[in-house]
Amino acid sequence: DYVTPQQAHDGLRPTILEHRRVKKLAQRNRHRGENQKPAHQKQTIPNNDRLLRSVIIRLLRSLIQKRADFEARYENLHAALAAINRVGKDAVLQLPALSNFEKYIVCHFFEGIEPASVSEP
Repeated sequence: DYVTPQQAHDGLRPTILEHRRVKKLAQRNRHRGENQKPAHQKQTIPNNDRLLRSVIIRLLRSLIQKRADFEARYENLHAALAAINRVGKDAVLQLPALSNFEKYIVCHFFEGIEPASVSEP
């Protein structure tokens, strides 16, 4: 039932307490309604959000690590393309570290990796 001395002096105490009582009842009714729902109707978004966040964080960490590994191994894009061209598409696709998406990208873009297109600028 706490109100500031100024609020009590201004005669606001009954109004403030009534407002708090109404908010508390509304919250209690929302909770009661949520708790009475069957399990399949209850909201599960917070758990899905946590799962989605953890998946995104792991993917971002993986991509950052792959980028760091790539940049450490190849000083520029032209050298990387030349290396992929020398190794060949089939050998690149056999790498166990590649995900299915990365293999798709290699297959899709490999035709554009040609010696003439990787000459130094």
